[in-house]
Amino acid sequence: MRILGEFDRAGIKCTVMNMNGKISLKLEKNLLEQIYKFRDSSGVQKYEDAVNFTSEAFISSAEQIFENMAQLRGQHLEKLNSSNSSEAFDYIV
Repeated sequence: MRILGEFDRAGIKCTVMNMNGKISLKLEKNLLEQIYKFRDSSGVQKYEDAVNFTSEAFISSAEQIFENMAQLRGQHLEKLNSSNSSEAFDYIV
């Protein structure tokens, strides 16, 4: 896999990669990732195409997905931590 370039959109790190002639666009924010892969016939075939693909509307939608991911992660970490804390110590009367 070869990194073609990186850029920032509204606080989201965007990395464009090429592997076996296919383009991948990785978005990163707060330890979360979204990856979009493009086939040869998709219209995204080089770095500049990926930059153009990340329109304001796309980034706005991606931001909402990141918010949903963060909320889901938080909910399940809370459940995991609450179940682990109750098992950590024996009940003493």
